[in-house]
Amino acid sequence: MKFRSLPIQVAEHITQEITKGRWVEWLPGERVLAEILQVSRRTLSAAIILLNKENIVRSEKGRGNRIVKRMQPMCPEMHAGHKVGLLIPDPLGLMRPGTALWVNDLRSKLSEEGGVLTTFHGAKYFSKHPAGALGRLVECNPQSCWVIARSSLETQRWFAEQKVPCVLAGTSHPEVNLPDIDTDHWALCFHAANTILGKGHRKVVLLLTESPRYMASEQDAEAGFRDAFKRRPHDGAEPIIVYHKRGADNLLRVLRQLFSSPPLPTAIITTHGMDYLTVISFMAQRKFYIPSQVSVISRNDDTFLDALVPTPTRYRYGSDSQFYAGKLYKIITHIIGNTPLPQRHVRIEPKFIKGESVANAPAV
Repeated sequence: MKFRSLPIQVAEHITQEITKGRWVEWLPGERVLAEILQVSRRTLSAAIILLNKENIVRSEKGRGNRIVKRMQPMCPEMHAGHKVGLLIPDPLGLMRPGTALWVNDLRSKLSEEGGVLTTFHGAKYFSKHPAGALGRLVECNPQSCWVIARSSLETQRWFAEQKVPCVLAGTSHPEVNLPDIDTDHWALCFHAANTILGKGHRKVVLLLTESPRYMASEQDAEAGFRDAFKRRPHDGAEPIIVYHKRGADNLLRVLRQLFSSPPLPTAIITTHGMDYLTVISFMAQRKFYIPSQVSVISRNDDTFLDALVPTPTRYRYGSDSQFYAGKLYKIITHIIGNTPLPQRHVRIEPKFIKGESVANAPAV
């Protein structure tokens, strides 16, 4: 770790406080400021010299240190007492591992800055008629901001119509237009389809969970997948899009149908790591080898995928769950602070993890 002298650390801290808006026109007198920062006058004077060189403050003889660089806060400050509610359809323990990771990272980030994250779950909040349940939930559990994951159109519409402060951990339906953060599913599925097609596969399956009405992200995923095939109109490639309910039993039912008669699919794109496990287990049971007979890609990364062989080909948003939680935290602080969002719809470009589960299409 690179060593930073105490004056540099003090200068950085003063800059952060200016950015937060603690001091606007002038810094406090040096004696008072040294007491506030719990440093010696000598250390503070050295820090002020650094700030002068950076043109952040200008020392004026007999008047003090004027702030000359106007800096807008990157995001408002989270204060103690702010409560954030996480609303999900299932208990957190039943959500996929990646979701649990970013939720824990977000909880830690909020806690560090004085906020509290409380989790609420229930299918009734995501039903076709959730208004009554949502009304009682929000009235009895007031929150500074809500984070909603895996949300239906009806759930999103209620929050929008009631003007309840919220952000979607997912994709907003176009007719609702709530602030959201999600992977760029169009780009991901467009890339995944082209990766498969480039290996000579012609019967390719995209597995999607829930319906487009329930998960707006699946609309984007389907569009990206289809657009990749539209660019290859004359090579006989066949896009197969299958929606199925969550759960291994439902996915296995779909796989049995897909592999019941020839010509059989030679490539599958799954929604996430748990579905990837179900697919490769099914293939092992049927004695189909990966990737020589069937190539498989997971749209999402999960920590347990690193333990599988062959190594799964997959996509990862950012560097890790902390990356996603950090992006989400910034949106939350803007909503709580009632300041304009720099970007209302945040799309994270997925990182392609080239594994060993994709190969050239088997010879016919």
